[in-house]
Amino acid sequence: MKRLGAGTFGEVWKARDGKFPNVERFVAVKFLKEEHLANAQIVARFEKEADALAALHHEHVIAVSDRGDWNGGRYMAMELVVGRTLEQWLEEHQDQGRLPDLSTVQRIFDQVCAGVGAAHAVTIPGPIVHRDLKPENVMLRATEDGPLVKVLDFGIARLGARSQESRTGFMMGTIVYMAPEQRLGQNAQIGCWTDVFALGVILVQMLSLRALPDPAANEAWWGFVMREEASTRGLLGGLRADVPAAVWDIAAKALRRDGSQRFANAGELRRAVRDAWGVPARATPTPPPTFPGTVPMPPAPQPTIDEPKAARPVPPPAVGKAKPAPRAPRLWPVGAAVLVVGALTAILYLALGSGAPGGGNGTASAAPNGSSSWRATSVRHLNSLPCRHDRRPRGHVPHGLGEGRQGRLGGRASCA
Repeated sequence: MKRLGAGTFGEVWKARDGKFPNVERFVAVKFLKEEHLANAQIVARFEKEADALAALHHEHVIAVSDRGDWNGGRYMAMELVVGRTLEQWLEEHQDQGRLPDLSTVQRIFDQVCAGVGAAHAVTIPGPIVHRDLKPENVMLRATEDGPLVKVLDFGIARLGARSQESRTGFMMGTIVYMAPEQRLGQNAQIGCWTDVFALGVILVQMLSLRALPDPAANEAWWGFVMREEASTRGLLGGLRADVPAAVWDIAAKALRRDGSQRFANAGELRRAVRDAWGVPARATPTPPPTFPGTVPMPPAPQPTIDEPKAARPVPPPAVGKAKPAPRAPRLWPVGAAVLVVGALTAILYLALGSGAPGGGNGTASAAPNGSSSWRATSVRHLNSLPCRHDRRPRGHVPHGLGEGRQGRLGGRASCA
């Protein structure tokens, strides 16, 4: 395991997820510090933090997957966000001496408000008040669509009904981002509007890179509004000239001394900032992501009025690619057989007609042995050719045709 950081009550470590031993999947594991294990109230709050995260299921809030005991200690397993904190993002701009881009500020702040607003919208056990919102507790993960925000560390969050921490004088949080009621320990007055004050400080810091109204005086915003709240709006307007006046109006309202005069929750603050900037949650439309190794496709050509698609000439099909016509059935074997049979029949007819007794031109009388030679020749032909007037199928030679005028199957022969 690798230590990632520590807070007031716990430490966070990077560890391999034991549920998937064959996959390199890592999670962030938060352990309750050993010195707090004997404090039942702190232990109970640690368990409630896990319950709060499990109840949210929001894309801009860190997700918890497990909790339990390990080696006598308490832990909760959460998703590991690879990136940097909003605090590091702000320090980078300070080091470079440049103010953040307004569209990027709007996009990040919108997501922060969305995550906190989801916590404020919980109905059972009730609204979850973070009470320690600050850039250090906001993670930014780089994506192709810009920074993706995850709000984390609900370690001192208030879940629903008032807890034992409602007693006066018990203070929890980070002083720079605290609301007056939180700094003064008026815990009964703490609610979602307390987080709104912290969000107002974060918004001013993102726009101006100043977390304090006057860095030289080393005074937090809660102290400034307690002394001279009426000067807040004028001070904000002089921090950066390209910020819309309506945005500074919203920041001044979020920083009001009285919680009832602020936005009731992060959802209301988010809607007001959107309206003031005049843009949706996404500051500017983003093109579809281009992945490595791919080339964006050019837009498809659109047909014009002068060249309707229907009027375009259709090229003739290539000869070599023409589909062959269906083949006609092969009838030449049948035709050839008919011709052969016809020729043989004609030969037989001529032979029989010219050599019959008393007919023709007397050719048969000139043959040796007279009529007996004709009869032997005709029998040989009849044994190999069908009779023209026989009732049997054509091509079938009746049995015993050379034995007499009556065949064995009873059919009358008429070829004699």
